[in-house]
Amino acid sequence: MICLLLAGAVAGAYVFMQEETEPQARFSASVFVEVPSRDAEALWPATTDVPDELLRGVLTPAVSSETRERVFALTDLDRDSNVRLAAVSDPKGTVRLECSAPDPETAEKCVANFWRAYNEARQNIHRDSLAGERTGLLSSLESYRDRLREIEDDLRAQGVTELPNVPVLTTDRDGNVTNAAAIASNAPLEQSLLLFERAVLFNRIAETQLAYANTAVEGRTPSSFAENIGQSSPRNVTPSQTSPTKTIAAILAGGLVLGLLGAIVRDRLDRTIRDGKSASRTLGAPVLGLIPARGRDEDRFGVMTEPRSARSEAFRALAATSIATDRLPRAIMVTSPEGDAHEEVAANFAAALASLGVRTALVATSPHQSWYTRPFEVPVDGMMTFPDLLSLAYSGRLNGQVHTQLPRSAVEPNLVLVPPGDKPGEPSLPFDGLPPMLESLANAGIDVTVIAGPALLDEADATIVAWATRSVLWTVPEGELDEERAAAAAQRLELAGVNPFGVAVVEAQ
Repeated sequence: MICLLLAGAVAGAYVFMQEETEPQARFSASVFVEVPSRDAEALWPATTDVPDELLRGVLTPAVSSETRERVFALTDLDRDSNVRLAAVSDPKGTVRLECSAPDPETAEKCVANFWRAYNEARQNIHRDSLAGERTGLLSSLESYRDRLREIEDDLRAQGVTELPNVPVLTTDRDGNVTNAAAIASNAPLEQSLLLFERAVLFNRIAETQLAYANTAVEGRTPSSFAENIGQSSPRNVTPSQTSPTKTIAAILAGGLVLGLLGAIVRDRLDRTIRDGKSASRTLGAPVLGLIPARGRDEDRFGVMTEPRSARSEAFRALAATSIATDRLPRAIMVTSPEGDAHEEVAANFAAALASLGVRTALVATSPHQSWYTRPFEVPVDGMMTFPDLLSLAYSGRLNGQVHTQLPRSAVEPNLVLVPPGDKPGEPSLPFDGLPPMLESLANAGIDVTVIAGPALLDEADATIVAWATRSVLWTVPEGELDEERAAAAAQRLELAGVNPFGVAVVEAQ
């Protein structure tokens, strides 16, 4: 949605700018240059006399930054001038140098200087190529002369006092040397081989010196490797003002595509549990119910206050499914890996079980669950809280009549409440008294005790509560719980030897 809004804003700005600006006039002039090619069918004759640098990259001198700077300097233009240079080649060996400018005079002058700068760049490339070639020839000469001195020293050491003149080696059509006999006749084998090598070296030195001389004095220049075959007059190339419809459509389509891609990327990166299937897989328990999100005007204890709502029906369906599994334990802890989504589920799950005829006790473990007490009446004999019951059970003073001091509701007589204490985060609660407290409630006729939390990863005592009940109903709010955190909670539960009874998934708002 945001991408579409941004695309609409960009499209509007584009339309506004289209109406305010008119396309500026432009003129283009071209020079056509024929360059050598290795292609035998090219218009320009193929040659092997051109440096490879000029054959391989005919456009390189034209598109270099040095050539651009040279053109602007020759044309007396600023670097930021509204003048554009372009170069295009074809397989036949023709290069088109093009210059476009706001007026025809500048375009014509610029393209002439473009050709001049291009030619100068080719001359520099050729000059550098010849310099490199001469360096290589000098290196070869030094190597040949060093070897020649070694051979002559060996010959003198063998008693050859007068070294013969070296004839120029000649060959026939088959490449055979025709005057080899004149080099070493009747000489010992070792001397004969050295004399032949000496003759070859003399010839190689002469050839190399001749090649070096050619590169040093030869009058070749790149102008002989490229020819200006024509120049066009400046022509008007002003673009016509087109309708913005296609551009606007492209902008809006781009916004839509970006929006879709953004949604896909966000979905890929999102590691939260977003459906019952992933919740069941991560927590290792079946999904027993899907609970609709609570509306703004709905009460949190809906089963007690709004029994006919769709949300209350979903809680009753969860309770009915739990009973139908034939595995509903005498005590169960309703919790979440983290957060407080389980608090509403625990209260309404307990009320739904009671509405189906199951005598149920709802145990509130935290002071911020005090809203549980709203639909209940305080007993005449006084009210006992969760910390009170734990203390009595821990000391062994809990009797079977304790349920008479627990709040009941006229709306749901099968439900009793164990209210929370009024001291947040009481660290000294004797949770070791939880098993005898649960046993006392069962002896008092309670079929199922539902304990509301705490969240398993948020408080250390949560694992002890789960261990005491031996059974847990997970609560998972869609899109709020990270899969990795949920898996860590499930692993902690497994280490404590607690069985996950099932999962209740709460839909997102």
